[in-house]
Amino acid sequence: HSDLGPGPANQVGSVVTVHVGDGQAVPSTPGAPTGRRSEARRQRQADHHIRSRPTDQIGTRLAGHLVAIEAAKAAGIKEIAYTSMPNPEAPSPISFAPEHFGTEAAIKASGIPYTILRMNWYAHNLLGSLPSALAFGQWYTSVGDGKVNYVTREDCAKAAAGALLKTASNQTYTVSGPAALSAAEIAATGLDNRRRFLEN
Repeated sequence: HSDLGPGPANQVGSVVTVHVGDGQAVPSTPGAPTGRRSEARRQRQADHHIRSRPTDQIGTRLAGHLVAIEAAKAAGIKEIAYTSMPNPEAPSPISFAPEHFGTEAAIKASGIPYTILRMNWYAHNLLGSLPSALAFGQWYTSVGDGKVNYVTREDCAKAAAGALLKTASNQTYTVSGPAALSAAEIAATGLDNRRRFLEN
């Protein structure tokens, strides 16, 4: 089994390890893979597993991913699991989208059975900007009137663990949060929670 994806900076990897170690997964996204490993499945993973952890440096990841995919083919790896991003197809305003889309294309062309998980934007990223926005009353964002299905790292980890516990069947899943929220809705929720905290 080959696991290709960004480095551990997003902290999803350690949570995935916990869920896979438990031998179970409960993804929050309908249709995402889930299951429990049999002993035979555990042995197959032990026999055909490599883990690639390229750097998070934007602009260099695709080259590393391509090398890892070729190495997986040469090593006789039986499956590939890859964590991607939402809607990486061109045209995309996201600078690193071509790296993810290029990796997806290379995985599909490799002939190795795969599971691709397109993780939506992590909810914990809001913690970097929302507190100061609430404190100063201004939130500078490029989202406009758009909405995002923010997802927790825990849910992403459960979906990834589910993918690792089941046999790959050349599927691409989008892992998203329960609701699409605008910046205004997120700010309003943040203000409401802050008000409740102060009142308590």
